[in-house]
Amino acid sequence: MKRIILSILLIPFFYLFCFSQKAIYNNDFPEQDTIFIDIVKVNESSRTFFTLKNLQSLNIQKLKIGKALPSFYFGETPGHPFEWEEFSKTYLTGELFDGDIEISQDSSFTFKVTYFADPRLPQYPLGLKRMRLILGLFDPSKPPPIDDKSLVAVDTFLLMAKKTYHWVDAYFVVHNFDSVYINTKFPPKFLWKLKNIHSETETITSYQFKDSSDRNEFTITKPEVPIEIRPKSPRSVIEFTGITYKPKNRGRDSANISIKYAPIPPEIADSIPMPSINIYGIGVEQEINLIDAIDLPILKKTMPDTTGYTDSIVVYTIDAGKVRIGFSKIINGIIRNDGNLRFGIKNQAIYNQFDDNPAEYITISKPLGTYHFHLLPNLLDTFRLNFTPQKMGDYFFRYTIESDIIDRKIYGISPYARKVVFNIIAKGVSPKYSISKDTFDLGKVFIGCPPERTEIVYINNTGNEPLVVTPYVEYPSIFTVEPSELIIPSLSNSSFTFTYKLDKIGAFQQTITLKTNENSPNNQYNLFFIGEGIPLRNTQMTIPHIKSQPGRIINIPILVDREVINLSNQYTDTLIYDPSLLSFLGIDYLNTATEGSQISENTKITDNRNGKLFIHLEMPIKEQYFRSRDTLVKFQFRTYLGNKISSPISITSPLFSDYLCEKVLNIDPNFDIFNGSFTLDSVCGLQLKAYDRSDFRFSLISVNPVPAMDYITIEFENAYQTDVNLAIFNNYGSKVSNLLINSLPAGLYKQNLYIGSLAPGVYYIEMKAGIFYDKVKIIINR
Repeated sequence: MKRIILSILLIPFFYLFCFSQKAIYNNDFPEQDTIFIDIVKVNESSRTFFTLKNLQSLNIQKLKIGKALPSFYFGETPGHPFEWEEFSKTYLTGELFDGDIEISQDSSFTFKVTYFADPRLPQYPLGLKRMRLILGLFDPSKPPPIDDKSLVAVDTFLLMAKKTYHWVDAYFVVHNFDSVYINTKFPPKFLWKLKNIHSETETITSYQFKDSSDRNEFTITKPEVPIEIRPKSPRSVIEFTGITYKPKNRGRDSANISIKYAPIPPEIADSIPMPSINIYGIGVEQEINLIDAIDLPILKKTMPDTTGYTDSIVVYTIDAGKVRIGFSKIINGIIRNDGNLRFGIKNQAIYNQFDDNPAEYITISKPLGTYHFHLLPNLLDTFRLNFTPQKMGDYFFRYTIESDIIDRKIYGISPYARKVVFNIIAKGVSPKYSISKDTFDLGKVFIGCPPERTEIVYINNTGNEPLVVTPYVEYPSIFTVEPSELIIPSLSNSSFTFTYKLDKIGAFQQTITLKTNENSPNNQYNLFFIGEGIPLRNTQMTIPHIKSQPGRIINIPILVDREVINLSNQYTDTLIYDPSLLSFLGIDYLNTATEGSQISENTKITDNRNGKLFIHLEMPIKEQYFRSRDTLVKFQFRTYLGNKISSPISITSPLFSDYLCEKVLNIDPNFDIFNGSFTLDSVCGLQLKAYDRSDFRFSLISVNPVPAMDYITIEFENAYQTDVNLAIFNNYGSKVSNLLINSLPAGLYKQNLYIGSLAPGVYYIEMKAGIFYDKVKIIINR
């Protein structure tokens, strides 16, 4: 009979052996180190089993449990003397077990621990009993173990049992939730277990719940009474109610639950103690505030919390301000622990604002927690950061302090408590000198003309801080500089005016140093000015003698010295001619020294129709000078049979200049000007007049502008009543448009005509009036 009972007892244990992967475990609660054996009535007992297994994976032929520490201990738990004496350890057969067992590979050994509720109450009082059990396996082929490191496997168990003489009793009469984070989303829950130890069914008739917290932070699952608890069956233990603790503020909280049951026989009800439980908890919160940054502003921003853990969150930002590139700025911060939890630091680092990459150019020179492992509530701590920007622009950092709160026994920790983050913003600043060129060619400078010249040099500041520029000129020098210092705001420019006086002929070069407030060595720059001093030059001008038959178009050139004409880019003069023999048509610039001046808006030719032609020719670009050619310009005239045979053609006041010197060429009117003439060359009747020249004549006077775009103005004369035909021809001689076909009386006419439909190119305007015929070239350019 004894053998059969033993077999029955072993079945569940061997079942656990097959599935457990632990070398040491409790059979009833394989995954726990705290084993509550049972509530035991005085003079009765309860038991649990422990298994030691030599796992094949350990690859050790034999394992052994010793008789003493470090391998084996069965005894007192600190603070609870004598309680362990009610516990006993035996083989499954009932004999006393004191260790000293060897276990072969892939085998196991199971022993039993029994709690007996000793009736000697003065020596072993009622209540919760505790003892400690240490089990360790070692390789017996090696030296005996001296500490835990010498063991192959070891585990420590806390064994508990409750001794009572009540008929219905609770496993625990006190439950401490300990530290629970306020407003946790998932509050902890405790199930209060009661057991019927009596031999009869007991009935819970009522209960009472008292919540002593400020804001009803304890809740229970209200049971429906009456509740029957049957004896000696699975239903002898019930989970009476679920108790939930959700603290809403910081501090200690408590509650109590008590029950009443109807004992059998009922007449002894008043003598039976009723079970109750006292419940405790502490609402905790970690709050770390940045209270000062020492001479730096702190931006405090309160934001709503979208996660639901709290009403709002506070974001602190330290504004480190502007820091010069390459220089360092110390950021000191002072924090205070305003929560009711000690604040310990697990890790701290500085990251970029928008990602988890370590930040550049900023370091932690004095971390938080340097002098205190944990910062207690209401105390202060400091940190120091070193920021050294290497490039311009805005910087955004996150100083992240990871709390060790996750490693402590605190339930329902808010995600905001796991990390404390302080933002740091700063701006790396520096002025930045920029200039389009550093060498200035002043060209040919006429000695003493004008007495002083200036060159304006623009300096750009492409940085984000004001640029201070100071010029240094080594004297003696032909240069002076104004102003003595420039302060240029960021992303803008300003200029120096360099004034120079030249009194020597020949090439010159001047270096002027500019020093800035940029960081060394990039704070000094050189400007180079080069040029050539030249004297005023003499030249001669010639108009040749021209002969032509009447009715022809002639070119009258002005001849110059090609070696000196390129010193000028402006020419002003008045040409005198006889309007009875000549009619001005225009200027031919092709292959002349002034070629290109026709596109300058300052070039002007004014024909007053009284024999005087005012001339101002100017190159369109300041640094562009007349070309080195013998012909300055060619004037086009229509010739007529007039009252005279010849006419002088002369210039009266030639003036060559550039944009600075009003007279770059000396011309003596008595010795340097050779005027010419126009003479009619006819085979017959030079003394005869074709018509009276006292009123009008036939003439295609001008077509403007040159070049043209969408409109042209044609000016012409009609000597008497006749048909006038104006037409436009392309460069191939094909007529593309009739501009005017009409019979006109004698007179001077000006006609505005649209040519926007014509493609760009070279065209000719042709005029026919009686026997008169003439044409003018135009250029259409868009």
